[in-house]
Amino acid sequence: MNPQTFDEYWLGYLAGHSKPSTRFIHYLGLFFAPIAGVAASFLVTWWAFLVIIPVFYLAALFTHPLLEHNSNKPFAEPALVERHCAASHARARFDGRSWPPAQPSEGRRQIGMETAVVAACSAVLMLGAGFHVYWAFGGRIGAGVSLPQREDGGPAVKETAVGALAVGLVLALVLLLLLGFAGLIRLPLPHWLLKTALILWAAVFTLRALSWSRYFGLFKRVRNTRFARYDSLLYSPSCLLLGLGLFLLALADTA
Repeated sequence: MNPQTFDEYWLGYLAGHSKPSTRFIHYLGLFFAPIAGVAASFLVTWWAFLVIIPVFYLAALFTHPLLEHNSNKPFAEPALVERHCAASHARARFDGRSWPPAQPSEGRRQIGMETAVVAACSAVLMLGAGFHVYWAFGGRIGAGVSLPQREDGGPAVKETAVGALAVGLVLALVLLLLLGFAGLIRLPLPHWLLKTALILWAAVFTLRALSWSRYFGLFKRVRNTRFARYDSLLYSPSCLLLGLGLFLLALADTA
């Protein structure tokens, strides 16, 4: 099958990626792998990127035989598309709806965009939480550029295991709130509270990224330290991505 339109392409994609867990793993690999690879190349060794990317690609690839029980070439199998269309038509008739639905492309694009944003934000939060917990338990990789530094290279903030662990747990909590808001996990909280929390954390991350503080933020005044370089290239852009991504998800929500 050679799709000619977006709708045909999307039906083929959904036929081969029918489970939300499959699509989430693909999006997570798409965004988490490059972020983790770049961070590891900066903090560990330059060739870490070349190892991490294939590992995450294989993880996404194996979702087809393990979760979907198909190949990773759904567009070459018209029977998959036909089965997906038939199942969607049957569900629509059962629910009293028409198939295909009116203006399908916009809804699919929006769902795909929101899933991609959730995956990207989840990747950043997991990476940040993981490194902070690692530092809290004595890990030294990247610890030298984990805290703001004065002009002479000395630490501007005292390093403590409790502080690192607290930041890691907070980032993990934000990740849980995000996954709960997206419906990927169930939390004992009302949807409006999750949305409010998401907006508040979006503001926090955006302010962190655009801070005019002396030592951190895109508009910081001290720029000649190792931490400042990492902050400009990695930390502040990641916070800005989180802030804008969480705001976008909250604004797109109609529940």
